[in-house]
Amino acid sequence: MELSIGSGRVILPDWSEARGLSTSELRTRANTALPILAGSNDIESAANGLLGRIETDGGSIIFCQLDPAALNADERNYLHYTRWRFTRAISQLIANLGGSFESDLALFTPVSDEVTSINIANNWNYVITETIPDPNVERHPDPGLSAAAKDITKSLKPLDGDVKQVTRMALIPELADISGEAIFQYRFGLPASMQGQDLELSLGMVDDSDATFVNGRFVGGQEGWNVKRVYSAPAKILKEIDNVITVRVWDNFGGGGMHGNASDFEVRVPQADRTDTSAYHTDYVEDFKLGDDPYRYYRW
Repeated sequence: MELSIGSGRVILPDWSEARGLSTSELRTRANTALPILAGSNDIESAANGLLGRIETDGGSIIFCQLDPAALNADERNYLHYTRWRFTRAISQLIANLGGSFESDLALFTPVSDEVTSINIANNWNYVITETIPDPNVERHPDPGLSAAAKDITKSLKPLDGDVKQVTRMALIPELADISGEAIFQYRFGLPASMQGQDLELSLGMVDDSDATFVNGRFVGGQEGWNVKRVYSAPAKILKEIDNVITVRVWDNFGGGGMHGNASDFEVRVPQADRTDTSAYHTDYVEDFKLGDDPYRYYRW
């Protein structure tokens, strides 16, 4: 049997195994067919057939029909939030039954006080070094670093001229109606725990291409206005104080600059495995029209 669950009422069972569940975690917020349990003399059905229970001499057996993978949320973007909620509901049931996850251990393990990352999302200085009018007529191929850009990336001195600042990283207004070249600069020191080792430089996204330098050494560059930049900064080019990141940006069409979430801008110690060990699906995204702002669902 299948049940189409959208805005219909879902009644939670009073089982101890269902503690911590909410009705909002058993709705898809869009008509979606899910398999259900009909119930029988052996199986106690609940939550419109989404849950089932059999009592045993040693405890109980719980059946759960919630299937995050069945929602096809990567194509039906409005179901991202529901997939996350389904996953949380399953995790709650498992926890109530005595199960645990690797991530649970972090709650009871002392956290090291060593600094392993520096957020660099705010207060970048920049100058415009070259402009091309009428960007919406055609795209302008990247001609390579201008003479001014080459001088800036080598000198390591603070920017001069008509210097402006991005207090929170976003596309800059000067490249909204023209194309051209801009030089961004950020200066930082390293805490003792990050000194003497290769580091990872995360720069969010660059519209449209970049050439990135650390202390005058080229560390990477690529094209793509929506591609996140992550480069390696070798220990041999880093200093304890006054490190300089210089990003030369070429905007070939429309808006230009550096952009992304604040968490995308970091100098950090690389991790061999950045796999999320959380019990939750990483489904909070902001880059499509409907978004995943929880306030969209206040009626639910």
